[in-house]
Amino acid sequence: MNARHLLACCLILTPCALVAQEGVPAPRSGPVSVKKAEASTRLLVPYFLVDMTRVDGADTFFSVRNETTVMTEITVSYYKSDRPSNPFFTDESVILAANSLQQFRVSMADNLVADGDGFARGYVIIEATSKGAVIQGDYYQITPNQGFASGFRLVNVDPTSGGYDLCSLATVRFLSGGAFDSTELTFWIDSAEQPQGTAPVASYSVYNQAGQWRGTYDLIASDVAFRRTAAQLTSSNPTGFGALVIEFADGLAGHVTATLSALGLYSVGVEGVCRD
Repeated sequence: MNARHLLACCLILTPCALVAQEGVPAPRSGPVSVKKAEASTRLLVPYFLVDMTRVDGADTFFSVRNETTVMTEITVSYYKSDRPSNPFFTDESVILAANSLQQFRVSMADNLVADGDGFARGYVIIEATSKGAVIQGDYYQITPNQGFASGFRLVNVDPTSGGYDLCSLATVRFLSGGAFDSTELTFWIDSAEQPQGTAPVASYSVYNQAGQWRGTYDLIASDVAFRRTAAQLTSSNPTGFGALVIEFADGLAGHVTATLSALGLYSVGVEGVCRD
């Protein structure tokens, strides 16, 4: 029997063999669990970064798609990281045709203001205002002058949705060392008030790759949307490869992602996993 015939036999027989193996369950029938990546009516870009000093610097893009067969109206509100109570700009009448997708570039938003280092930082809330609307989308952080880019789907912050993404307990992996230059963690806290900068918004436990606990620490922040490197978070007990278990403070929920860069050439985005 040649290799091609052997492969064909394996492809035909493998499913049957798996079902017959002890301990391997057959496919389930009946209701299935709710899918996580679910369209909703309220979405979030949890963090944007725009370099206001150069045209080839950091910028953030996002897109929103109308998942229905009728026209949908959305409102897009831009917030500074330290001012969650009031948006600095709101685009109140964005119309999406049936099944259409619209792209946005944060550097083009009105009233965008840079911090002292020349970078604008914040987050974006997108809300569907039409009855029966269903929207979804994605966002990208690009840095052309450094050759990096990372992307994620828009975060579902509609609490009535089955795919609500915010959680009180999350786990995320980090890699820092060898070929991996760094891991940058992005946090968004669901709060209408600016954190004081003295009380922790979360605590986090550090585990190395072998699963050994390396310590538990407070996460202090004065913004609702912010970034920390894995090196910063593990500086008390340096750990190059492992995972963080993040518990947001009482009454708070949040979202976390990790962007892992390597060899000064590549970057990969990973979402934290909810453990609620």
